[in-house]
Amino acid sequence: MARVAPEELATTRSAVIVDIRHLDEREMTGWIPGSIWHPQEEDLEAWARTLPTGAPIVLVCMTGRRSLEVVEALQGHLEHGLIDLEGGTMAWAAAGLPLVRADRSALSDTQAGDLRALTLEEFQRDVLSCFVATALKVDADHRLEGDLTSEVYETFDEALDRQAQARHGVDRLAAQAFAEGYPLDVIAENCCFYYQLAGHIQGR
Repeated sequence: MARVAPEELATTRSAVIVDIRHLDEREMTGWIPGSIWHPQEEDLEAWARTLPTGAPIVLVCMTGRRSLEVVEALQGHLEHGLIDLEGGTMAWAAAGLPLVRADRSALSDTQAGDLRALTLEEFQRDVLSCFVATALKVDADHRLEGDLTSEVYETFDEALDRQAQARHGVDRLAAQAFAEGYPLDVIAENCCFYYQLAGHIQGR
């Protein structure tokens, strides 16, 4: 059975991290920077067919119990296989690793006032600029593969075709940032801010 410890996952950039918890759990405790929220459904085989493809998938729950059960139930069903995060989100936090917490109160009154008329296009442009700029901060010995700018634009072309998917677009970019080697604390800080910002998109 494939399992990975939090400290190992923090330095392994070849996998996609999928958070299978309910929304209230995710918002209560925070989530791993670069993880994609894809809550577990009753029909596991159908749910598994909607998971990201092309790389190993690490499943994350609160304590590691549910994710391990899913990994065991779906063993052999996916091309790249599933991996369980030992101890789940609680173990990640206990190891002193960063979590994203989308606390709306972190925006000042001035910031919130300025953002009430934010359009989807303005949000997209701002978050893209942030993640592309972050790429420049990656350690000099880490070689970015491909054209990051075009990749993130393609991500948003897919993920932000509807306003309600803005936060999912942030998740997708954060997952890509994780894979590219961005510092976890920077990803967490960016995600926290842009989740708050998404709440102020005009017409939500």
